[in-house]
Amino acid sequence: MKTKYYLAFDVGGTSIKHALVSVDNDSLQVKTIPERTSVNCHGTKEEILECFCNIIKNYLNKIDINNLLGLTYGMPGPFDYENGICLMKDVNKYDSLYGINVKQEIKNRLNLNDSIIINFKNDAEVAGLGEAYLGGGKSYNKFVSLTLGTGFGSIFMENKKPCFNGPGVPEETGMLYAEMTQLGDLALNAFSYKALEKRLTDKGFNFNTIKDAAENGRDNNNQDIIAVFKEFTSDIATFVRPYAEKFGAEAVVIGGGMANAADLYKDDFQKALGENIKLEVSPLMEQAPLLGSAIPVHYQVAL
Repeated sequence: MKTKYYLAFDVGGTSIKHALVSVDNDSLQVKTIPERTSVNCHGTKEEILECFCNIIKNYLNKIDINNLLGLTYGMPGPFDYENGICLMKDVNKYDSLYGINVKQEIKNRLNLNDSIIINFKNDAEVAGLGEAYLGGGKSYNKFVSLTLGTGFGSIFMENKKPCFNGPGVPEETGMLYAEMTQLGDLALNAFSYKALEKRLTDKGFNFNTIKDAAENGRDNNNQDIIAVFKEFTSDIATFVRPYAEKFGAEAVVIGGGMANAADLYKDDFQKALGENIKLEVSPLMEQAPLLGSAIPVHYQVAL
């Protein structure tokens, strides 16, 4: 029996991560090493859609299209996920796609038949689904999934589904990014890479990337750099804790780029979370949203 695949995407503001997700005995596995393709989110409609389609074309050159079950996307919002229409406007990314039916554009440009499913879900939701089914949250009934990286992603998960209302869940968004923090700024701003870079710069450290900073702290045992990471992530845990407690979360699962540096700060993060909420570092890392994007289609999960 030939292996069937989903082509999974995690669409960000500066790059798109993508990989083939295989279906083996009804279980999902990332079959190829996740790749990252740069995208100009401020580009024209044509530039962006060409980037999307070129990625797909490259994979179709490697596999038999008859073995492709679908294209599954984790997309930032605002977005009409059911119909595949971009609603991003004045959010500093993908403005040129506003009002465009991305699903139909991809289908038409690549002449895909109706048997190939094209499905879009919120990027934070698919990260949570990946963790709930296959990652750090699979042993918990209730947990909060955090994606710590360029931005600040979050989703409350209950019974392996995103939860958008109830105790501890922000009323308007169902997510934490627009909540005011103890630092006097919105979580999206206070806990982004840019905010961490500023903290490092204020201490006299200048690195090209957060990854470089973490490696320097680790490799040289630079306690001053490590202290910045500890303070930053402890502030995140302090902010998240009351929401997680009200929600009844058993755990907080962290993924995203910052999870790769968890060895520098996880003990301090756990201390700030308290004894009743377990910190879990994603075992899936960048695979979580890729696997999670395929889960609603493959397991027919109604979100």
